[in-house]
Amino acid sequence: MDGLPQADAIRQVVLETFYRLGIKPQQCVPLRETVLIRRGEYYGRSYRAGNLVATYCAEQHMLRFFNTSGVMLTAVSLCDAAPSGNETPPEAARRAA
Repeated sequence: MDGLPQADAIRQVVLETFYRLGIKPQQCVPLRETVLIRRGEYYGRSYRAGNLVATYCAEQHMLRFFNTSGVMLTAVSLCDAAPSGNETPPEAARRAA
């Protein structure tokens, strides 16, 4: 993707990954979304549904998915490629954390 991905594109990747991680579609209505500001500048977004949280860091073009205990479950890069092709398997994400 060139530049920053559009909010709708990020939201779609979040929903698809939440479903893959076991969240039911009805748990995503409404999807709780927060714009993150750091030192007065746009930092990214966070999303919450059921017992999962996703955080998008605009600087790194990266989505990270966590459970409510703070364990990272997977990560998806949105940088210059289709998001589904750049997923970090949950096992590797846990080892990296």
